[in-house]
Amino acid sequence: MGSGGVVGRRGALERPQTVGAADVDSAELAPLPDPEGTLRQVIAKCQQSNTAARKELDWQGQLEALTDARRLTAHHAEVVMAASHELVLAVLPAVDELRSTTARVALQLLQELPAVLGRSLERELEDIVPVLLKKAGELSTAGRDNFLAAEADKALSAILAAASEARALSALLASGVSHKSPHVRCRAAAHLDEVAAAGQGLEALLRGNNWSLLDRVFKAAAVFLQEGSLDTRTYGKRLLWAVKAALHGSRSDLDRLVTGVTPDASQRRVVEVLDGLTAAPPPPSRGSGAPGSSGRGNGSFNGSGSGGNISWQAAAAAAVPRDTAGPMGPELQEAVDQVGLHLASKDWRNRSDALAALSALLPALPEVPNGPLEELLGSLVARLADSNAKVNVQALQVVADVLPVVRARCLLVLPSLLQALAANLGSSNDRVRAAAAAALDALAAVVEPPLLLGGLGGVIGSSSIRGKQALLERLSSLAPQVYRYQPQLVVKQVLPAAFAIALEAKGDLRPATAQLLGVLAQLMGGSALLAQAAGVSAAVESRVRDFLPMGGARGSMYSQ
Repeated sequence: MGSGGVVGRRGALERPQTVGAADVDSAELAPLPDPEGTLRQVIAKCQQSNTAARKELDWQGQLEALTDARRLTAHHAEVVMAASHELVLAVLPAVDELRSTTARVALQLLQELPAVLGRSLERELEDIVPVLLKKAGELSTAGRDNFLAAEADKALSAILAAASEARALSALLASGVSHKSPHVRCRAAAHLDEVAAAGQGLEALLRGNNWSLLDRVFKAAAVFLQEGSLDTRTYGKRLLWAVKAALHGSRSDLDRLVTGVTPDASQRRVVEVLDGLTAAPPPPSRGSGAPGSSGRGNGSFNGSGSGGNISWQAAAAAAVPRDTAGPMGPELQEAVDQVGLHLASKDWRNRSDALAALSALLPALPEVPNGPLEELLGSLVARLADSNAKVNVQALQVVADVLPVVRARCLLVLPSLLQALAANLGSSNDRVRAAAAAALDALAAVVEPPLLLGGLGGVIGSSSIRGKQALLERLSSLAPQVYRYQPQLVVKQVLPAAFAIALEAKGDLRPATAQLLGVLAQLMGGSALLAQAAGVSAAVESRVRDFLPMGGARGSMYSQ
């Protein structure tokens, strides 16, 4: 490495390692010879780590302390119970550590504590729930769920299941309903639904004469109905159904709750939903992209975005290969963490050194599991917008080198990668544009043409004129490859982009626009293309008609 010292040959790497502790089942953890003394050391070490500056943090000592806390939980329950409050407060900040391994071990510890502490964890809910909700609502750089969010979801579910319904609901309502992040609000709604559907659910509130809390749940459900996220709205409907079921259809009690909802528009929406429900709506799919989801189904992609079809972004997520990489070794984990940290450095030289370190890691990337790889690739994609031109070009060159190694796993970050490449193709810097074109060539070699065509059609509208020109040329070469097997995909993904650009095309953009429209006319037939344009507007039809002679359109190579 260079002067940035990203990977570095640190003495810490020669110490006994516990980096793989996140992959160790609690049953495999060994007992401790001095549990009381170890507990004191664990709390002290975690407290010291919580206040340490980043450069002074003994991350491996922190990781060893968290692993010892898991050993205490697995084998020395009575010792943990005697100091549960101090232990929870000491380990909780580790959930937000930048090192994914440290955060994961902390989350696993929180998943295991409820089995030992049970309902005594209730007094910690005020501290635990906000932290775990925030982590569960975090998205990766690619804008999708990540493995730490899933671990936080599991920990939160385990802790809430150990608490009484009233305490669990109160903690979620206090921390999540008004959170500024829509993703956190979605996870709060999901966990409220989980508590309401489990065990005695909301009926426990009525048996405890806790009408005020039931009223708060009902009002939260009304708020969720106004959310932009379909998942959150669905959880809101499920909560309304749960309240209705708990009241056993009592119209007077239900009217009393409805009357408390404000404003009037929200009240009317609640009445609509309640009148229309004959059963609880099915919960949102865990593979739908909500934070904490783990499944990736195999959906069909034809670009319509409705019914049983899915968007190109969802199709990319569904096509990510199954994770076959095992646990990373300690040195590889340290190297990956260091690269990720230094890619975000304020010093451009450190960022450049981190990119060089990533290049050196290329042979080891097949050993990196999908979760950490997604975070690493997301950090790399972020450098494609680097303010330093040298780093920007270097990042594009590293992308071109990384893609043949990770191949289809690049789909983990495809949406953000395509946006970044489109922006670079429109750069005024010749070197940036050339490097971006090479990176796009490398991407085209590892991504199936239908996915690439859908992605390019999706990002071209927000590109600069230079970027549009380059992307139009790419679409012109991709469209014939895809049309032969999936003509509807071309119609639904490329035509809208082509028509929108035709309306604005001037100067240097006109030849590339004419070329694409000419290709489309050859594929579909000129009359079919014009009919599609007329269906949008007379202005679009007129512009397309003007462009077709420039594009050399004759007829359809398939339909005629």
